[in-house]
Amino acid sequence: MSLCCQHYREELEMQLSHQSSLCVTLERLAATHRDRLVLNLDNIHDKQVQQLRRQMDTGNKDEMKLLSAMYSDKHELARYPYTLLL
Repeated sequence: MSLCCQHYREELEMQLSHQSSLCVTLERLAATHRDRLVLNLDNIHDKQVQQLRRQMDTGNKDEMKLLSAMYSDKHELARYPYTLLL
């Protein structure tokens, strides 16, 4: 009986000693995974920002072409945004 109790205590001590190193390893793994996810999200965000900027630039160019066709006078074209407010 005492042999079983001693074996159980030794096994428990071994598990407790390994538990701290296991926790540290899991924390490191979680931090690494989180860092990779953040980096991936940053890359996706940057790509979407670039795509939206290109779309906006294209839209602005098309609008300027349309406006320049409508208004032949450069001064009138320069006042265009202000005429919308009036």
